[in-house]
Amino acid sequence: MKVFTGKVEVGQNIRTSLAQLVAEELRAPIDSIVMVMGDTELTPWDMGTFGSRTTPTMGPQLRTMAAAARQMLLELAAERWHLDPTALTAAGARVIDPQTSRSLTYGELTRGENLVKIVSGQESLTPPDEWKIAGTSVPKAEGRDFVTGKHTYPSDITRPE
Repeated sequence: MKVFTGKVEVGQNIRTSLAQLVAEELRAPIDSIVMVMGDTELTPWDMGTFGSRTTPTMGPQLRTMAAAARQMLLELAAERWHLDPTALTAAGARVIDPQTSRSLTYGELTRGENLVKIVSGQESLTPPDEWKIAGTSVPKAEGRDFVTGKHTYPSDITRPE
């Protein structure tokens, strides 16, 4: 699942921490989250990555969007199965009907289409005491690239002439 943010990874490990927050709200494995960061053709504008503001500002925004996406996925499955969305659960990047054990992956539900919705900002977020991914120790996203020097930082990028 692709997550878009205008923030960039400059060694502070936000690629991992933001992916953890999204995975938590989507009820998806951390390794299923692909962060698309700072690509000005794809990501929304934000004021930049500075002053330790990424986690307190972008974290809640991405959590809200992931919670809204989870709700949309539950609603898609409920519509397909003619059920009330509150009767369904999300886990492992799937929507599950606990009564019958049938399930659909998020990909099967969306059929590859983008989900589009105006989000109220009032989505129900997972309380921290229920977190299973966020706030835990996980392998760092692209950690090997940082250790070996392969990671490309914004300051390493040159525009074509």
